Amino acid sequence: MSNYNLASTPFVKKLQTLGVALLAVGAIGLGAMAAAGMNNLYAGYILGFMYVTGISVTLLFFSTLTFLANAGWAVGVGQDRFADRAGI
Repeated sequence: MSNYNLASTPFVKKLQTLGVALLAVGAIGLGAMAAAGMNNLYAGYILGFMYVTGISVTLLFFSTLTFLANAGWAVGVGQDRFADRAGI
């Protein structure tokens, strides 16, 4: 099995740059929400939290459903893709 060092690839550098840019946008947005009033800040936070939580719970539900129905292909597709990239 060979080792891959992905930390120095141009794609990872672009992702790091994008991550820092999105962090800055989020910090500016948080500051703007705080300046508009704390009630708006809390409402926006709760809305975003519920959005992400809803997506996560839905994905967990469908993953559990495929497991209980013995539909191994639904989970296996993602695992095969990961195994190919990892070189397994």
